[in-house]
Amino acid sequence: MNFLRRTIATTDSSSRDAIANALHELAPDVQRWCARHLGPRSDLEDAVQEALIAVADALTRFRNESSMRTYAYRIVLRSAYRYRTQHREAQRSQQLHVALDVDNMTPESLAMERESVRRLYAALDSLTELRRNAFVLCAIEQMPHDEAAAIEDVSIDTLRARLKHARSDLTEVLKRDPYLGSMWKETP
Repeated sequence: MNFLRRTIATTDSSSRDAIANALHELAPDVQRWCARHLGPRSDLEDAVQEALIAVADALTRFRNESSMRTYAYRIVLRSAYRYRTQHREAQRSQQLHVALDVDNMTPESLAMERESVRRLYAALDSLTELRRNAFVLCAIEQMPHDEAAAIEDVSIDTLRARLKHARSDLTEVLKRDPYLGSMWKETP
């Protein structure tokens, strides 16, 4: 947090206000993007803070060549990737925390739902970073292909190819999973 304060302190007051306003507006998106890219984990708030700091630092260099949201998403993607690779071992040993509507669930269905989410994110971890990003952006975030391609800085055709391969790879991984494979249905 000291880095964030130093970054904001070195800018003039109008820039400080603009950065603070942008961060306030982007914070819910940054949290959602981190959650979708990293999956449910007990240290998610730490990852979100690191991503917000990276966004705040980068906002001083924003040149309006894309939308601020697209610019911020690129930064969050890189930050989430760094966080996942730096904290991979720690994540394996932590208990999984999943936000579910527990009031309307039995203990058995809650356990099954948590296990499904854990296994889905384990399957996502088997994808290459490029394919994972395409899948998360288009299938989970339900972002239009042109916007996702802008975030990834690739052509729409390249993004679609990555998404196609990601879906194919996930299909194979999920079919082989003893738990999710029994629930997997082929689409015609």
